Amino acid sequence: MFSEAEDGFRCGFEYENQRITENVTENVTENVTENVTENRNGLILVELKKNRTMTIDQLAAMLNANRRTIIRDIEKLKEKGKIKRIGSTKGGYWQVEDF
Repeated sequence: MFSEAEDGFRCGFEYENQRITENVTENVTENVTENVTENRNGLILVELKKNRTMTIDQLAAMLNANRRTIIRDIEKLKEKGKIKRIGSTKGGYWQVEDF
């Protein structure tokens, strides 16, 4: 679409399906979030394998993540059977299944 302007002409474009942009944005956001979470979970497993007594706060600091995020990731790893907490919170350790 062309229109006249003070300093010349203006050209604008319209497209019928703006929904495409919304879907792409949604899919990219979803895929990036999944990849970041999977990578972080992998790092959690590696770190717990190296240091079975590592705390949630240590993991959060090491991975530059929020404490609540690490807790949520650990709960998911427990549900999947990847890790198990042996003993108490303070005196226990992490048992990491082979991955």
